[in-house]
Amino acid sequence: MTNSNSIQKKKALKFYKKFESIWENNLSSDHPYLAIIYDHLGSLYNDLNEKKKALELYEKCKNISEKVLNSDHPDLATIYSNLGNVYKDLNEKKKALELYEKCKNISEKVLNSDHPNLASIYNNLGIIYKDLNEKKKALELYEKCKNISEKV
Repeated sequence: MTNSNSIQKKKALKFYKKFESIWENNLSSDHPYLAIIYDHLGSLYNDLNEKKKALELYEKCKNISEKVLNSDHPDLATIYSNLGNVYKDLNEKKKALELYEKCKNISEKVLNSDHPNLASIYNNLGIIYKDLNEKKKALELYEKCKNISEKV
């Protein structure tokens, strides 16, 4: 990350932390706006390579979202993917796998079978299965990814 990009992200972080403080003091603890703030803060911390802080915020986002959204809501798939990415970066492959599978299950229900997001999900899962030495499963997922990518 370039220095100016890092500076911009740190400025954004201050801005979002102000909103977080205001909203935590004025909204119920499971208000959807808090989930949005936690998601944005998690993304910023992730970009700043502060994985543990990102994880903490993404978990808060997930906890609220699981309460207020339907279990197959597309936003939950995104949240599970974000969490899976951080767990993968922290080398917690089993936890990443669990979250990527949740993301896949929702996405397969709500997206067309050739949607580009599914290709990304299959690729992420393939990486984890390869890392877990489940090469046959990884290959199946890479094939699904390839098939979608060739269509778009």
